[in-house]
Amino acid sequence: MNHVGSYQTTMRVPKEWEGRRIFLIFEGVSSAFYCWVGGEPVGYSQDSRLPAEFDITEHVAGKYGEEIFLSVRVMRFCDGSYLEDQDMWWLSGIHREVFLYSKPKDLYISDYTVRTEDVNPVEKTAVLKLTVELEGDFRKEHELYATLYGPSQLTADTPDGIVCKDAKRVFEKLRIPIKKSEKRKTVASFEQVVKGCKLWNAEDPWLYTLVLSLYEDDVSLDCECARVGFREIKIRGGQLLVNEMPIEIRGVNRHEHDDKTGKYTSLSSMLLDIQLMKQLNMNAVRTCHYPNRNLWYSLCDAYGVYVCDEANLETHGLAMNGPEERLAEDPSWEGAYLERMVRMVERDKNHSSVIMWSLGNEAGYGKNHDSMASWTRTRDPTRPLHYESCGGASATDIICPMYPSPEKLLRLTKLEGQNARNIEIGKKWPQGTAKELRPVIMCEYAHAMGNSTGNLDEYWELIRKERVLQGGFIWDWVDQGLVTKDDEGREYWAYGGDFGESIHDAQFNINGLVFPDRSFHPGCWEVKKWYQPVEIKASFDVHDLNRIIVHLNFRNRHDFLSLDELGLCWDWFFEIEGARVSGCSKVTQFPAVKAQGGQYKQTVEVHIEDYRHGQEAFLTVHIKTGRKESWAPAGHVVAWEQFSLPVRSEVTIEEPKAAEQSSFLVQEHAEMFEVVGGEQVKVGFCKKTGAFVKLEVNGKVLITKEERIGLMSFWRAHTDNDNGGSDTIRYGRFQQWPAESGMPEGSFRIHGTTFDAILSWMDFWGDISFGKMWDKCGLKDVTPQGVELGFFDDEGKMIQPGTVWTSRGHVTARIQYRMEAEGKRTSIRCETLVEVARNGELVIKNDCYIPHYLPPVSRVGMHLALPEKFKNVIYFGHGPHETYVDRKAGSAISRYETQVDDMFVPYLFPTENGGRAGVRWMALHDDNGNGLLISPVIARETFHFSAHRFTPWDIHSARHPHEVPRRDKIILSLDCRHMPCGGNDSWSRCHSEQYLVKPGRYSYSLRMKPITSVAEAKRLAPFTSRSDLAFHYSPPPVWRRVLTSMKHSMSLTIAKTPVSIAERFIFLLGIKVAGMSMSKILATSLLFIVSFNIFSMYRVRSLRE
Repeated sequence: MNHVGSYQTTMRVPKEWEGRRIFLIFEGVSSAFYCWVGGEPVGYSQDSRLPAEFDITEHVAGKYGEEIFLSVRVMRFCDGSYLEDQDMWWLSGIHREVFLYSKPKDLYISDYTVRTEDVNPVEKTAVLKLTVELEGDFRKEHELYATLYGPSQLTADTPDGIVCKDAKRVFEKLRIPIKKSEKRKTVASFEQVVKGCKLWNAEDPWLYTLVLSLYEDDVSLDCECARVGFREIKIRGGQLLVNEMPIEIRGVNRHEHDDKTGKYTSLSSMLLDIQLMKQLNMNAVRTCHYPNRNLWYSLCDAYGVYVCDEANLETHGLAMNGPEERLAEDPSWEGAYLERMVRMVERDKNHSSVIMWSLGNEAGYGKNHDSMASWTRTRDPTRPLHYESCGGASATDIICPMYPSPEKLLRLTKLEGQNARNIEIGKKWPQGTAKELRPVIMCEYAHAMGNSTGNLDEYWELIRKERVLQGGFIWDWVDQGLVTKDDEGREYWAYGGDFGESIHDAQFNINGLVFPDRSFHPGCWEVKKWYQPVEIKASFDVHDLNRIIVHLNFRNRHDFLSLDELGLCWDWFFEIEGARVSGCSKVTQFPAVKAQGGQYKQTVEVHIEDYRHGQEAFLTVHIKTGRKESWAPAGHVVAWEQFSLPVRSEVTIEEPKAAEQSSFLVQEHAEMFEVVGGEQVKVGFCKKTGAFVKLEVNGKVLITKEERIGLMSFWRAHTDNDNGGSDTIRYGRFQQWPAESGMPEGSFRIHGTTFDAILSWMDFWGDISFGKMWDKCGLKDVTPQGVELGFFDDEGKMIQPGTVWTSRGHVTARIQYRMEAEGKRTSIRCETLVEVARNGELVIKNDCYIPHYLPPVSRVGMHLALPEKFKNVIYFGHGPHETYVDRKAGSAISRYETQVDDMFVPYLFPTENGGRAGVRWMALHDDNGNGLLISPVIARETFHFSAHRFTPWDIHSARHPHEVPRRDKIILSLDCRHMPCGGNDSWSRCHSEQYLVKPGRYSYSLRMKPITSVAEAKRLAPFTSRSDLAFHYSPPPVWRRVLTSMKHSMSLTIAKTPVSIAERFIFLLGIKVAGMSMSKILATSLLFIVSFNIFSMYRVRSLRE
């Protein structure tokens, strides 16, 4: 079924336009439409992202000033839809402006091309080349002139447009000579050297205003104007140059999306996008995966944003049932391919911000792409071409990989890596023949899906080391959620499947750096940090305890700007006995520091008075805007760095001391053992599970009972990246709710013989995500088994329940158990020691052994439940926003105060969230200051925590944030190690190896201290020198690790070998027949490795159980 939408309105053509030509413009209609004016058909158009223009002069004749009906019939699909298979909402209808304009009837300016070449940034000269096309009867009385005004820039007072009121004239009414005139088509062109011009670039976007005027006997007939930026794009020496300087692409992909208006984006929305991007240190946008609204390019011209302009061409869906490139190889589709490129280039050719053309996205590679490339290079030789799906073939001037690993990115710095062929099914391209290195700019990387954007450091440290690596475009800008309401009238952001559609992409369009309302994901701060245009390093000289000399070194990473318009300031602090001791400098202006690596050194002397041993001290350096900008207020932080000052490492140590005697009692209740210290302290443990379920001090309940809480934990609610593997491609994130996803149980989200066979095979042999590994191992559902509870005095003697004894030290509860999953091999040995002091202070030591056959787990820690009145959070660590072990560079270490509800990050698809990494201490307290302080026992150790009103199991079962159940308790999670969030992509196991929580023995300790005021929370308890309480990790024996690694490698080899052979078989024999059964091809390929399969026909139990 092809749905149709019919639209009708009225319009009036001004009477003053009578005798002129009238044009009707539709800037964007999806996907095809017929148009009528006054009941008469005027035409048909398709291509959802480019304008359609109709000459309606005859249809409005005699109706000027009157109401005229305008009618449109829009089809949801057309044959062009095969070329518009982008991953986005397929919203049909009129999604851009519709307007009228008029031109003189006999002769008018129909088109013009502006180019700036031979740019000399030293002498500040450039050549302006202009070609103008006239339509109509040209006579000798006609004259064509050009006038150039400028330069001008956006200012803080005019953020939505450039005002040229006081702009000077560079030249005025230069006559443009006519080159040729035939059949009502006249072409005029000229070249003009412009001296003393200010050049355009993304950091300093100076624009000029060009006015073209057509006269007849000194009477103005027609005029056009355009913004012109003097800049020149080149590729030389394997680098992309703007005005002879290599640039760094700190980019992002941007879909046109509004959570209320769908594909229609207003001026205010676009202004917000571009201002936020600039504030995040972004300088480039890829218009994924189609030409954007024309106004967007004008804003990029004015604000200074490099644009990779992409043709509306994607055939990704064809790969599900045949070769992705089949239309690209079909000569009958050449015209359709070319038209999309031609129309985009002709529309956007005069925008300075457009520095490269893209042939499309994920549309395979074939002869039609070569035709597109050939035409574009002829029409516009001033810009390079970009196309990922041809690899290193000649159709692209830039190597633009999609989601490469850092290892693959490094290979692309070599010529053989750039020219390497690819034979993966769905991505096949030939051996490249380039003789020289090309720039490498990732068209997509750092898939920002949900809780993501980790390990950016691995990419940017590499980019800034290798000269041909010039950055990339993060995927992507905004979560494509649409506002809707549930049955109870609650608003929420919907994603695929929420409207009852049977074909959808689940939450795979929810992968932006910002929420649909443009509020930031926490990952934005990480992006801003790695994109910052100034590098800051420091070295230290320590003269005495209170005096530190800091040698700061600043390296200017701007491509064009000096640092002299930025301000510099710094501050330092440390905390002692709950008070902050700090100092700061005034903001001073940088001197001129040249771009492209210029350095500036400054010495700072820090006097730290009243410093006490054991307290960390930090110096934070800020670089700020010196004035209000069109995109940011004055004082906006452009770059920053924090340094730990080299203060003495001695710490206050608390050794065991003689204490007053206290009486303790272990009581046995129906469901709980309870340790009672005097009349003030009560600590309870569940008899059945061993869980820590009660802490009461002076009648105040600090820890309480909650199901599954109070034990060690090794599982978290899956993030989208946790589910990255073949099962992600197969089921999407909906494998937990197959019925609700609109797909039958066990069905494929991606259909087709090819993927059915490949993914089933890979899934069978264990090429699956961490999330599915955890599910197969039953980590989500482990329960304590073989629980043994014992109580001991400070001399190690066992205490029987019901016995009262006196002690000068503490009583220790020892809980031993195994966390096991029913019907699974999984068995994790755990031991928890809880030392109870007479004042209610606890020291908890957790020890566990994760067996070698398990995959990396998501955490090693424990959950506790506190009454909901302890809603206030204070902590010292990375913040103030959510951080994880691989995503904390964009957060400073300090003391932060927040509330439990504010720690929840409402990712549109609920996942693990709200964590804080590198925490030195934290506390939860009520409004009166009563609460619980938690800190490491050993100096310099840190931990990871989160606090929510729900359990991990609650959030894992929800599909939207508003569906997450709120409990009447606070669930506090305390981890010594926590899984990274990852971020390379969301369909492979992309978490950085160095941060994985691998099998082995873990031991760690935490101190819990009741507090009665917020000030008390800031007074950290003394540390201890007891080595038995220090964090310790020991991996399984070497022979276990080697054997396990061999089994895993064999399993994955069995999974991938048939697919690899099938790909080579297909590629070498040139099998490209549309609709060919891939199962037959795979069966043929399997004959080559049957002996290997027979030899290895057992599966790794750890991956199958």
